[in-house]
Amino acid sequence: MNCIEPDGLIYDQRHCKGMAYGLRDSSKTGCGWVACYNLLHLLGYPYTPQQVCKTMAAWLPFWGLIGTHVLPLYLWIRKHTPLRICLLGNYTPIRLKQCKGGIVWYFTGKGFHFATFSPTQKGEFHFYNAIYGNRNLCCTLPQFRKKYCQFPFMVVFSVPK
Repeated sequence: MNCIEPDGLIYDQRHCKGMAYGLRDSSKTGCGWVACYNLLHLLGYPYTPQQVCKTMAAWLPFWGLIGTHVLPLYLWIRKHTPLRICLLGNYTPIRLKQCKGGIVWYFTGKGFHFATFSPTQKGEFHFYNAIYGNRNLCCTLPQFRKKYCQFPFMVVFSVPK
């Protein structure tokens, strides 16, 4: 599969073209399963992208015509790992700075999008599939929200340490 990089992560869902996600193509509406796959991969789970895509497709509202809904994504990932949820505005709570990783759900100005993040040594977070193809997007959560989210808040799912 062309969308998987040598480190096992997906940085650009456009490379998942041809992989069905409900009635749509993963390159268009697959950010939800891509975010779940990337998070599980970062946590050491042995799932393949095909397994995550197929099992999450069963949870899609409207057969995937509008992509992944936030509630089924939360419930699906919660079956695999402990997960906390919060709204993030202008600051990053301490518990997020100490998490193993997570998923952000935000409005890009064109639509809603899911992206995975993991903490870095510098107190920032590395984001995956947030800006398609960008393998080195690192910043704080408030910086990310301010630059990429068109709402004053975003939803953050995090896996506690």
